[in-house]
Amino acid sequence: MILLMLWTALMFVVVGRDKTNFWERLVPCACIMGLNFVIQGGFAHFFQSLEEGQIHPLAFGMTLVGPLTSIALNFYKKGGNDKNFYTICMMIMYHTNFMIGGFMYGIFE
Repeated sequence: MILLMLWTALMFVVVGRDKTNFWERLVPCACIMGLNFVIQGGFAHFFQSLEEGQIHPLAFGMTLVGPLTSIALNFYKKGGNDKNFYTICMMIMYHTNFMIGGFMYGIFE
């Protein structure tokens, strides 16, 4: 969570004078990513409490967290062909979501 706060502070500094994209789009996306971290961490803690070889039906809900996070991020996505800092930040958040999913699949197996 500390890294997420540092990432948000970096976005605030680099965005520039017009902070509209920061407050309306990037901060909610950072909050969604923080919620994603908490949910995936809860699943990781839950998996570690299971016995070896035991699979709980709730464990398959882990596969829905990543796509639901991507859907939530899409609500704050702005269309356009311009390449600016906002699009780079959104790309990094999508890739972070996919990497978290990959780490969780590795823990699950």
